[in-house]
Amino acid sequence: MNISEPQVLLEKITALREKLEKAVREPALQNLSGGEGVDIFTRRNRLASKLTESDDCDSVIIDESKTSTAIRLPVLLTSKARELLVHGKDLIGELRNLANAFLLYRTDDEVASKKGTQESGALLKLYRETTAMADTALRMIPNFPESPSSQLQLCAGVEAIFQVISQRLRILKQACIAKEKELQKISKLGELFDVILAGGKVDFFEVQIIVEDILEEVRHGETLRLLREDIDYPARYVACKGINFARVVARVIFQDAQLRVASMEIIAAALFLDIGMIKIQSSGLVEPERVHGKMSRAYESHCFIGAELLRVSFPQMPLLAEAALSHHENIDGSGFPSGFKGEEISPVIRFLAVCERYIARCMSPSRDKPLNTKGALTSVLMDSEDGKLDKVYARFLLAVSFYPSGTAVELSDGSLGVVLANPLSKNAEIESNNQIVAVLRESDGSYLPKPKILDLAGRTSPAVLRCLSQQEKDDLIGSEFPEWNSH
Repeated sequence: MNISEPQVLLEKITALREKLEKAVREPALQNLSGGEGVDIFTRRNRLASKLTESDDCDSVIIDESKTSTAIRLPVLLTSKARELLVHGKDLIGELRNLANAFLLYRTDDEVASKKGTQESGALLKLYRETTAMADTALRMIPNFPESPSSQLQLCAGVEAIFQVISQRLRILKQACIAKEKELQKISKLGELFDVILAGGKVDFFEVQIIVEDILEEVRHGETLRLLREDIDYPARYVACKGINFARVVARVIFQDAQLRVASMEIIAAALFLDIGMIKIQSSGLVEPERVHGKMSRAYESHCFIGAELLRVSFPQMPLLAEAALSHHENIDGSGFPSGFKGEEISPVIRFLAVCERYIARCMSPSRDKPLNTKGALTSVLMDSEDGKLDKVYARFLLAVSFYPSGTAVELSDGSLGVVLANPLSKNAEIESNNQIVAVLRESDGSYLPKPKILDLAGRTSPAVLRCLSQQEKDDLIGSEFPEWNSH
């Protein structure tokens, strides 16, 4: 019979394969047979462990003489599959290391009473999806089929999945780094609050570190990030407001040469302006209701309390105490607690009063409400026109703009995006539609493969229609562009 015939050749290959399998199988069984007292599952596990140490790539089927069923051992993996297995375990380890970053920075009692208050919905969802994706891909590898060619084909798919996971992991790491920096500022400022509230003196070098960090943000052109905190936690609420206040001050103070000279002390004053609020009841943290045209006495008292605390803790820096006492004064005499007006209020206090009014009206304790930056700036400008606030310093806030960089916005054509910059123009006082926006979602609801940069200056349409709340940002932008939702 001619050996070149296909049928004969196939039979010889099959016979050779059976001999090779028998040669591999029998020594393994002889080495791992633990005697009559060892059960079938123990022998199977030992054999599986032995075989996975070799470089063979076939599965091995063992027919036990005492049973009617065959036992399929785990498939032996190619070197590529093993590399992916190790890589997948490393990714899982990195994701586990990030787990704490997505927990609340609360005590156990606070977590129990406030579930999820400060979690960023889009980033938390991204973390959970990425962890599930990594776990699923990792579990696929040990269940690959026995064929090496099939394994290599599946390895290409798993490798692509791991690349996506690695990209998401970078986004999550960047978000965690940014969040950690913010938490460090809040924590450090909270520690200084504790010292001040206890009547101790504070080394100004500790304050200077926070101020320098905020100034560094401005030098690098970072977006204006306004922090939020639940008013049920007075110390952290005041710390967040102080950091927000200092960030705004740092962005507008350099428009005035005299203020620039004392910028370090003025920004420091912004950090501690409302420390007296921690001493009063939590209800006083909410914008107080007017009773017969006057502020509540409890709310007004935070000015005196804060001034006295800062006078003791910073005896060489009287500006901090003065700012805490008089930052609610108006130049027409309608402010509190002393009713100063005109020249009785120093230029620095006038400047701080403008910035404080802006931040107080921007901040909203509710996550489902947007940061009302446009309404806040409009209100401050109107108060300056009415003679309550200094006109010159109020116009300084135009550098921050109605929609600060980093603000998620809806345009008049229905598209969604994020403000990248607000270039100043000669007509900045009357022109509000000068933003540069990264459009992320079209008006028809479709997401762009990459952001489209749109300069709105000189355009009549589209224009910025409104700010998006953090919840809207999470739901409408965060799922598709989580890298734009890290703050």
